[in-house]
Amino acid sequence: MLENIREGVKKPWVKVVVFVIVISFVFAGYFSSSFFLGDPNAVAVVNGESISQSEFQRAYNNFKARRADFYNANVKTEEDERNFQENVLQQLITMKVTEQSTNELGLRLSTNALRKVIQTDPNYQLDGKYSSGLVDQTLARAQISREAFKSIYANQETSQQLIGGITGTEFTLKSEAQSDYELMSQKRSGKVLKLDFEKFKAGLEIGEDDLNQYYQDNQEAFRIEEKVSVEYVELSVDSLQNAQDPTEEEVETYYQDNLSRFRSEEQRQYSHILILSEDGEDEALAKATAISERIAKGEDFAEIAKSESDDAPTAEVGGDLGILLPGSLEESAEEAVAKLVNAGDVTQPIKIEDGYQILKLTNLIEGNVQPLEQVKAELVPELKKQKAEEIFHAKAELLKEKSFEFADSLSEAATATELEVKTSNLFGQSSREGIFANQTVKDAAFSTDVKDGLLNSQPIELGENHIVVLRLKEHKPSEIQPLEEVKDRVRNNLIQSRAKQAAGDLANTLLTKLKAQESIDELLTENTLSWTDLDKIERNNASLSYTTNQQFFKMPTPAEGEVSLEMAEDYQGFAVLMLSQVEKGDWSKADDANKKQRELYISSYFANAGYSAFIENNRKNADVKRNLGVLSR
Repeated sequence: MLENIREGVKKPWVKVVVFVIVISFVFAGYFSSSFFLGDPNAVAVVNGESISQSEFQRAYNNFKARRADFYNANVKTEEDERNFQENVLQQLITMKVTEQSTNELGLRLSTNALRKVIQTDPNYQLDGKYSSGLVDQTLARAQISREAFKSIYANQETSQQLIGGITGTEFTLKSEAQSDYELMSQKRSGKVLKLDFEKFKAGLEIGEDDLNQYYQDNQEAFRIEEKVSVEYVELSVDSLQNAQDPTEEEVETYYQDNLSRFRSEEQRQYSHILILSEDGEDEALAKATAISERIAKGEDFAEIAKSESDDAPTAEVGGDLGILLPGSLEESAEEAVAKLVNAGDVTQPIKIEDGYQILKLTNLIEGNVQPLEQVKAELVPELKKQKAEEIFHAKAELLKEKSFEFADSLSEAATATELEVKTSNLFGQSSREGIFANQTVKDAAFSTDVKDGLLNSQPIELGENHIVVLRLKEHKPSEIQPLEEVKDRVRNNLIQSRAKQAAGDLANTLLTKLKAQESIDELLTENTLSWTDLDKIERNNASLSYTTNQQFFKMPTPAEGEVSLEMAEDYQGFAVLMLSQVEKGDWSKADDANKKQRELYISSYFANAGYSAFIENNRKNADVKRNLGVLSR
């Protein structure tokens, strides 16, 4: 199997699939510092390996930012928010299962193979040559370590091996591609008889007896759900935050406590000379040593870099690498540059994976501290929130205590916490209004303790630092609305029902007669109906509704000189369909690109199905423990 896996990655479409997956991982925040270092605060444990809370939070923030339009349009309630969070967590769990699958199959990438993958990546080449300087610049911009960078590439390659191995046995015969093309490019001819419901509503007379009988037969359709109105006390950090007004002294203290946040790190700019060991380690070391001696004697570093460095792109600019963050260089190089104190200091030749490197500290920019006035606008809201959280926790304990101690009223709890007792409108289990869209709130409002026992509810968590306590104000049992209140609705329902029945009866009669090869001309005249021709329509035509069109293309191909007959129903009415001719797509007229597209489509369809089934099976068999309590909004 491993041989198949490694061979399978040669397929170009596999690389595209993997690229999409890996990029998704990166944007999701999956490849992060917490991923490589681990975090004991897990939101889930997959087969013994944890997904940390910081890992989840980073993925959540990135997904939320990338799908901002969807989030703003659809996430309206606490339940929606929980569902969104769980979707993010499910994706992280699937990613973890995929990673574990590659490990279990023994898919690995040697150091040399990984180096080759990175060096042949066009993103890190200039004029067709690999540039370690471009890698260093990428690490600086992305603010990730070299080890994290290598892990991303290693995961990409092992994922290619996994997908390629699973899908490597999939192939498409030309006959399969041809059959698929002929089917999907069919053109069908015939005609349709449309019986719209609206046409059969005209002239329908509904008497009082009819209305009453329909109402009696369908009373449950006119039942109003049970509803309650509640008194409630709501406490949240958000509501407390606006009321906070930190003093200047408090702001100054908070600033001093967080001074490290506003102290910029020193910035170090480097230049380098790279000597590759392609011609042998000894030759590379000898050349690097000779260059180091020339620099020590006073020759200009930049001029030597231009003529001697094997990193062509940076050589053109005197070896300049720009400002690099800690961790951008290989470990041996990081240790060496840490000893450079002053601008102009140069390292001895350093052994790295590709050969030898000489680094110069070309510029050193000292860090500084932003004054309070520059960051005050940022600090004050933080301090307000901090103070609000302190007050929230104190009041939350008091609310819990008083609402339990005085279980038959919210007055004492509201007075003790200085909160207002609010009253809701009547709402039921279908409510989508405000906090009463939250299922936990609705469950509490309709619970035995609250509805029948007339007690205060337990504090209900609506989100992070947001709770509510409620009690029954009014109860309205479920009831069936009187006929007089719903008479118009009953009449419309009855008209729709009878129109549908009449249209369906006529459609069945017409279909029966057509199948018996009897004339339907008289029925068509009586009901002012006429056929509409369908001439070589394709699957994406606009002549029929989606449902009717689906039915038309499912109908069996008629024998020569005969027709196929069928009936379809959609939201507008019934349709009697007559299929007289099916014209297959002409494979011989399809261009090469179209043929290739069909082959790739079928291959990728079955390949993706196989890969998805493999991952889904591993997902089902995985030992997954989720800790939803630590998910935060």
